[in-house]
Amino acid sequence: MENALNRAEGVKKPQERRSLGSTGILVTPLCYGCASAFARDLISDDKAYALFKAAYDLGIRFFDTSVHYGKAEDRIGASLKKYNIDRNEIVISTKAGKKLVNGKWVQDINPARIKENVDMSLKRMNIEYIDVLYLHEPTVKDLTEDVFLCFDELKKAGKIRACGANTFSDDVIDHIIQTKCLDVVMLDYNIVKQNREPQIKALYEKGIGVVAGQALAESCFLWDLYQIHGKKDLWYLARTFGRKASRELYFRSRKFRFMNRLENLDGSQAALKYVLDNPYVAGASVGTVSFEHLQKNVDALNIRIPDDVRDRIKKAGKQ
Repeated sequence: MENALNRAEGVKKPQERRSLGSTGILVTPLCYGCASAFARDLISDDKAYALFKAAYDLGIRFFDTSVHYGKAEDRIGASLKKYNIDRNEIVISTKAGKKLVNGKWVQDINPARIKENVDMSLKRMNIEYIDVLYLHEPTVKDLTEDVFLCFDELKKAGKIRACGANTFSDDVIDHIIQTKCLDVVMLDYNIVKQNREPQIKALYEKGIGVVAGQALAESCFLWDLYQIHGKKDLWYLARTFGRKASRELYFRSRKFRFMNRLENLDGSQAALKYVLDNPYVAGASVGTVSFEHLQKNVDALNIRIPDDVRDRIKKAGKQ
């Protein structure tokens, strides 16, 4: 763990920047996802801060979180302060449209709640603006004129730069393509979900920025998922079999198990590079609480997928 952290220390060279649709925002291709174990007591605050700093030192300048991701926003704010990171040098996206009821976050997409969530996020992270504000899992019915007016007000107030949706819904994605009602979409795109590619291209052609969520398909195709070394590994495994969407992803990913046996090529790096090689994708959000995995993700930017491996990935995606 320390070796990877030491390798990152002092690098501070930003990765290449890509345009996020027509927003004018430039992002690094890798986005560090501040969610899951990062947001929970599965790791200490100090480790969360060190991971954030390691990501920054490895050149990542794009960070994603949400108002309902546990400690994530507080930890981001503390990291920015602890390491004196220039807020204007990084891009931060977060999500809104949630309220806390009896200790549980539930869906509540309306202008008042969105504004409340934004103010909460700004306070937690101790920042003056959010680069990209996503609605979390909206329905088509949630995408109302009142919500769009709310976004316009937040932009005019300088609290957000762009608005979007974090959605895995075909109907919502198609609606955004047809109406161009939002600036950015974070959707589920990985080697298993290649069916997203026509929608991604259509979004790009409409000037809508595309960020790939679930870029590693929750590691469902990797044998590493089943290597249990501590509580966090048990948590990730329980998530895979405890959620319907994750179980479906697991069963679909079985035809990609060959990725574990590639010659002179790491399967997780090849899977991530496949996503990032899509010219219509601005960035890919990947979360990890392992310094080694963080380093591997960054190293994936520099690999080349052999044609035969790419063909095999494409073929498996059509089966």
